[in-house]
Amino acid sequence: MDSRSGDGPITGRLADVLLGIAAFDDELTMYVPSGQPIGPNAIVTLLHEEIHDVPKGMVYFLEPRSVRDVLDAWRSWRHGKEPTPEEAVKAVAYYSEHDAFIPLSETDRRTSDHGDKSS
Repeated sequence: MDSRSGDGPITGRLADVLLGIAAFDDELTMYVPSGQPIGPNAIVTLLHEEIHDVPKGMVYFLEPRSVRDVLDAWRSWRHGKEPTPEEAVKAVAYYSEHDAFIPLSETDRRTSDHGDKSS
C-alpha cells in the first residue's frame, strides 16, 4: 500500500492497515463501509479529503494519527506489549465508537500488577 496522501485512495483490510499505520500520512482520513461490523477483515479506505471525494457507502472511521495514539496507549498501559492484530482492531474499533481508550481487561490488570507469569 502506498502511503502518500497525494495519490489516489488506498484500500485494504483493517488488520493490514493497522500493521503499517506508522507509514500513513496524517493528512489521510480512514473510512469504512456504512453499517458493517469492524473487524480484522473490514475494508478501510484512506484518502485525502481535500483531494478526493468520500466513496459512496463509506463513513468516517479515524485518522492515522488517532490510530497511532490508540495503539501507543494500548502498549503503554500493558508495559510495552505489542497488540495482536485482533487486539489492535478491537482497541481501534472501541476508540472509534466510544471516543476513549479501551479499558484494561481483568487479565491485563493482573499482568500489569504482577508482571507476566507466563514466561
